[in-house]
Amino acid sequence: MKHTYLKTFVFLQIFIFITGACASNTPETITIQETVVVELPVTIEVTRLITRVIEVPATITNDKAEPTTTQTPTPEVKTTPTPFYYQPYPYGSYTNIPEIDEIARLVLTRDTTALRKLIRFQSKPCIHKNDPWGPYCNEDEPVGTLVEAFPYAVCEGFLTQDEEAIMFVLEELVSQATGVYAVYEYMPNSYGIIFTSTNNENALTVMVEDGGISDVFLGCNTSPDEQLEGRDEFIILPPVATDK
Repeated sequence: MKHTYLKTFVFLQIFIFITGACASNTPETITIQETVVVELPVTIEVTRLITRVIEVPATITNDKAEPTTTQTPTPEVKTTPTPFYYQPYPYGSYTNIPEIDEIARLVLTRDTTALRKLIRFQSKPCIHKNDPWGPYCNEDEPVGTLVEAFPYAVCEGFLTQDEEAIMFVLEELVSQATGVYAVYEYMPNSYGIIFTSTNNENALTVMVEDGGISDVFLGCNTSPDEQLEGRDEFIILPPVATDK
């Protein structure tokens, strides 16, 4: 065959083999095969197979990827326990001991005038007003003078001969008391009347001696049960039975 010019035909075949998962973002390996047929001036056909390895990043994504789901946590339900309320006795006769039932009646009817008449004083030497607890001397009384004083307590014990202070204690007592909780005997013919109060956790106690009021305890955040603690063998009116 005569050849007056060089005629070249190139045929390129590319075979792409992609390995790895379709949705991967890592570089993939692509194999390209080229088959080149060249016609030379002689009647010899030379075929050569050229194989090249090229790394290209994959751009194929999986449209069928499962959607991500977010689970909403279940909120924690907190329950508040029902508080226990100390139950007083119904208003009326409590012990059939006249002085106890009468003083309880006067407290719950808020008769401070009648209660004032039942105060039992104690003879105590008066002290200077800069000293704690009392009773304090009046201006015309030297320190150490015996005076008639009334004891009361609010966490700590005090003695007073001041009329305004006595009436203040009685007013606080009747304004807070809501019912009789229990009665105990601490000495022969001497009693303690425990009252429930507007503050469920703070009991009030009136001490009764010789038919009158010898002391008033306005409480110190002590519950009725705490006021009665250790006096089981002396209880003459127990608390109302309740499911605690």
